[in-house]
Amino acid sequence: MSRVTVRDVAKAVGCHYTTVAAALRNSTKVAEATKQKILAKADELGYRRDPYLSALNSYKRNKENPAFRATIGWIDNYPKRRGALYYPGFEEYFQGAFYRARELGYGLEQFWFGDPELRLERGISILRARNIQGVLLAPQPNPDTHYDFEWDKFSVVTFGYSIVKPHLNLISNHQFRLMLTLQRKLATLGYKRIGLHLLRSHDARLDYQLSGAYFAEDVDRQTKDKVPPLFEKVHEFEPFKAWVENHRPEVIITNTDHLPSWLARMNMKVPEDIGLALVTVTKKEPFFAGMYQNGISIGQSAVDLLDSMIRRGQVGIPEKPVHLLIDGEWQDGKSVRKIR
Repeated sequence: MSRVTVRDVAKAVGCHYTTVAAALRNSTKVAEATKQKILAKADELGYRRDPYLSALNSYKRNKENPAFRATIGWIDNYPKRRGALYYPGFEEYFQGAFYRARELGYGLEQFWFGDPELRLERGISILRARNIQGVLLAPQPNPDTHYDFEWDKFSVVTFGYSIVKPHLNLISNHQFRLMLTLQRKLATLGYKRIGLHLLRSHDARLDYQLSGAYFAEDVDRQTKDKVPPLFEKVHEFEPFKAWVENHRPEVIITNTDHLPSWLARMNMKVPEDIGLALVTVTKKEPFFAGMYQNGISIGQSAVDLLDSMIRRGQVGIPEKPVHLLIDGEWQDGKSVRKIR
């Protein structure tokens, strides 16, 4: 029995094959009643998508530089214009997204929804007037964000876990594995008393994966090597000083780069007296060792995910959100040394 094709379904329904193809992609450009009629007939005839043919078509589309297809919106909710891009890791997200979008034939345009003079309704109307269907939501300025949006009009991918409601398709560095990798790398350098110093808000915006992985690894440490973590609401010198003096970590995992100056006030040198490792370093980092989170790859993969949603006509809040995780990698630096 021959395979049922899109043209077979079109003939049975009595419409053009391009309408059937669009309906099978769940395109919003096809009326809902027509779409349901086409889907029912396709199911009745036993139509099944040919993955090999789809792969071939994709190859043909991407063999040469694609023509401009549409614009993707990058929405920044920080109180300052381009505020999210102040953070090097987030800037890498944008860079990766920008160049991957261009490779696929999209433009990527920034929209500042954090503008106090721009109402959300006005911002959404601008997106719709520009015929923007795909949206990348930059990381939010605060953890535990509940975000209102006209979800049913757009395909949306967000970065990280700072939006807790609704649950959306998201992409992130694999923070849990990152922390495991970081601790194990430090252990190979001979560090046993590994301390963790974090802002609680930073851990929260990563869905507590850093602390979770720290405690998971801490289970196997000998009692004499355990160091209770220091979580702070704000960075303060005196609590940090007391923590270091009381618990004597050999190396500190942290998310801030100002600890060398604090340790200098305590007459401690890095890395001679104590090591430091950052959970996030850039490729151009001249001093700190730590984890490079592959922000460029995260941005590229965010566009790939969004492109697949646009092609399928997937809009609204997903019933089963997808979490796409990208591994980080250890980057050597001068802030640690081999001690055993």
